[in-house]
Amino acid sequence: MRTLTEIAEEIKGIRQQQKLKQSDMRLVNGMTQQQVSKFEKGGDINLSTLLRILDGFNLEMVFVTREQARELRQGLNSISMAEIEKNGEHSNP
Repeated sequence: MRTLTEIAEEIKGIRQQQKLKQSDMRLVNGMTQQQVSKFEKGGDINLSTLLRILDGFNLEMVFVTREQARELRQGLNSISMAEIEKNGEHSNP
């Protein structure tokens, strides 16, 4: 199971990819910079706040069993490896 800290790190990465500052989050989901900072540092938050954050980034929370999660990760790793091998073939003269 993912920890709140891992979820916060993932969402922080998404925020940074979108080139948003913590202070910009008020526009995305109504959170103050202080609230965002606390969350991104792994601070405990209400479920309603997490849902507001996810909604602001157009993200969805999905529940799967650990077995399903393992199968999904294995499938994604296989796809990633196939892409790496495919791209490697194209880069050879």
